[in-house]
Amino acid sequence: MAELLGISHRFHAFPAYSSLEAVWRDHHVLVMPSRYEGLPLALAEAMWLGRPAVVTDVADSGVLVRDGVDGFVASAPTVAHVGEALERLWQHRHQLRELGASAAARVRHFFPEDPVAAASEQILSLVPR
Repeated sequence: MAELLGISHRFHAFPAYSSLEAVWRDHHVLVMPSRYEGLPLALAEAMWLGRPAVVTDVADSGVLVRDGVDGFVASAPTVAHVGEALERLWQHRHQLRELGASAAARVRHFFPEDPVAAASEQILSLVPR
């Protein structure tokens, strides 16, 4: 598709990875400039593995990511606002490890480690014994 559109010189496809851990071993920040989205699974996965994120304040991304604490939140899904959030990330690039640790703690507050077991327990609690 990149060749068809004449942009192959500006496009790089990443190789397939065998696990999420492998992806985030090689990458340091999730940048998700969504214009419309629910709560992205990719955001929760990145945070779970200790990676901060730059997101737009759409749907629940801005609820999960606290600006300057777990990553950076663009106040609107525009080029200018995302650019500002990326600039703040750059200014705090020496704190990526701390931001990632905070992101991991934050996402664990929202989601159980084993969501299937947690959901099963909730369902079973509704069934009379």
